[in-house]
Amino acid sequence: MTTDIALLKNNALVMDDRLKRMMEETDRVAGMGRTSRRISIRGGRFREIINGDQQRVNSTGAMNVVIVRSSRISRTYYEGVYDPEKTSPPKCWSSDSERPDDSVPADQRMSNKCASCAMNVKGSGNTGTGRACRFSMRLAVCIEGNLGTVYQLQLPATSIFGDVKDQKMGMQAYAKFLKANDLMLGGLVTQMYFDEDSETPKLLFKPVRALDQDELDAAVDAYESEEAQQAVEMTVYQADTSPKEFAIEDDEDDEPAPPKKAKVAVKPAPVEEVDEDDEDEAEEVAPPKKRAAKATEGVKASIASTLAAWDS
Repeated sequence: MTTDIALLKNNALVMDDRLKRMMEETDRVAGMGRTSRRISIRGGRFREIINGDQQRVNSTGAMNVVIVRSSRISRTYYEGVYDPEKTSPPKCWSSDSERPDDSVPADQRMSNKCASCAMNVKGSGNTGTGRACRFSMRLAVCIEGNLGTVYQLQLPATSIFGDVKDQKMGMQAYAKFLKANDLMLGGLVTQMYFDEDSETPKLLFKPVRALDQDELDAAVDAYESEEAQQAVEMTVYQADTSPKEFAIEDDEDDEPAPPKKAKVAVKPAPVEEVDEDDEDEAEEVAPPKKRAAKATEGVKASIASTLAAWDS
């Protein structure tokens, strides 16, 4: 069956730009406006989630990607203890880690400012010394060899913050390292891998290689795509959204990626710097310069190279 699909996808007639515009009809029959793709790190494995359902799992513990966009560091507060059978929306949230979003109902706001909120105090969480209101960040990533497909990846606090130790870098430290060397996230293949010393899923990052010209063109296309912009938007629960859209990872600092709507302005990579202990003094990193002209041709990876990133 895989071979048959590959033949269809590589058929010159099917790939014709005029026919691609007719994809809207397929979307309509399928009953969805767009396909939701994300990578989950639940259980210390990279899991491909499409429209809320797990499709494939990569059990190697590492994956090479190109990070094309990132959100600002955000916060979400979920009331009570998480129950996988009773998934509920967040009670309060912030897309900039400074104050509740305007979309948060007034009677649900825990404080006017995140820094002075009782849910921001260490130990306010249900277990351990964690905070009840948790940090997270959303990335728009493409898998090496398939830069035409964008996935959302949500990082918990443990994968964002922390100093460099034994050359291991969380996302914020990795962005600082690249900035110090005049490099940018979107111009490199980055390897993300699990920290084997962590009891909960924690990602670390390291550079692999620079992109070649064709890959850079494809990365720019991905950066400018609607899928990448949607991947980094902070959205909140709506009544018509399936509970499957929620994604709680096995990490006390990781919160579910809330589903659609409530769009907010976001900043592209590199990553914004936020101090866990003092959000008020956070310093935002300026976004990279955008290419003057959009690339006309991106890299078209083979079906085989795409499947190679995932275990069967």
